Amino acid sequence: MAATKLVLAHAFSAFALRHLSLRVLAVNVREAVVIGGEWHDDMMTEIPASEFSGPKDTPQGK
Repeated sequence: MAATKLVLAHAFSAFALRHLSLRVLAVNVREAVVIGGEWHDDMMTEIPASEFSGPKDTPQGK
């Protein structure tokens, strides 16, 4: 979770993005993706910059 927050903070500050979507392979969500002939779980989420508070040790806007 901390790594995801750092990536989001960097995306919103360094690239001035206003909205970000994230796709990850997840466990026990649903089998939706075939990779190398095997089914894997898939989860999608998104967040607008206005709803992201960022990690406490990462300054926003820099």
